[in-house]
Amino acid sequence: MKNIAGYDEAVDALVLGLVAREDVMLVGPRGTAFTHLVWTLARLVQAQLTTTTSAEEWPHDNVNPSRLVFIEIVNATLPPRLIEKKNAWILIVAANEEAFKGEEMSALYDRFVKAYVQRLDGRDLLSAVKAVWLSNYKPIASMEDVEVLHRYAISLLRQEDIIESYYENMAPFVELLRMMRIAVSDEHVINTLPKLYAAYLAIHGVSPENMISATYDAILHVAQSREELQNIKEIIDESYGETINLIHLLSDGRQLFEIGDVRTAWEVFQEVASHDVRNLPPNLRQKAEVLISAANEYIKKIQKIAHIVQEGA
Repeated sequence: MKNIAGYDEAVDALVLGLVAREDVMLVGPRGTAFTHLVWTLARLVQAQLTTTTSAEEWPHDNVNPSRLVFIEIVNATLPPRLIEKKNAWILIVAANEEAFKGEEMSALYDRFVKAYVQRLDGRDLLSAVKAVWLSNYKPIASMEDVEVLHRYAISLLRQEDIIESYYENMAPFVELLRMMRIAVSDEHVINTLPKLYAAYLAIHGVSPENMISATYDAILHVAQSREELQNIKEIIDESYGETINLIHLLSDGRQLFEIGDVRTAWEVFQEVASHDVRNLPPNLRQKAEVLISAANEYIKKIQKIAHIVQEGA
């Protein structure tokens, strides 16, 4: 799904929401690739997909629990009926920022895992055209697999060490954002963010470096506006700059490794592994060392692959 450059955060929100079983909202102007993203997700996990432009037309009583429901809001406000309990795996809403006027709408908006998108241009637009016309989206899982992964994610939250790790990594972020007058609600900290954190670990694996990365990835999806999202990124980057950069690099390297671009992945992992952390504060240095250790493990894997290839030749 990340073949469409420019939509990485939307893809992250959709996949985390799918595994966490949290409703997702994609916010942006009409004419963005909302439908394609949702259609691709449904196809990859063999989910039934119900689409509508009105919550009033949504067949609440006859929707299969394994189905994804996609509602594109075409008018100015979100229908309050969205608050009603649904009989579907998750609800995905596409809407523009104008849909959240008033206190009632703001409360409704707050319950979603959110990602903010905008129209593509330049090379991002080219990558989207290629993704639509040159990619063959074959199913890679089923909704039964998704449900198993969801149950595993929830089981992680029954483990005290995972909860301690969540608190240790998330609490400093939350405290920092609240100090900068960004309201991260207790509801998010207690309910939504733990599920996103556990979903990330269920997808990527329970490891020290993923426990760090999951925190940053999860907290971006509770921003209440596009401007707040940018503020969150700037605040965290300013306070955790080098560590956040290592998180991004390690993530890029792993993605390159997984798609088979081993040479470029090697270069990225080398950049992480060679980072000098001696001048970092102790708490950040410890996190950076975890990320560097993970990069070194990938370097060893690549060296082993290269050795096997040379022996085969």
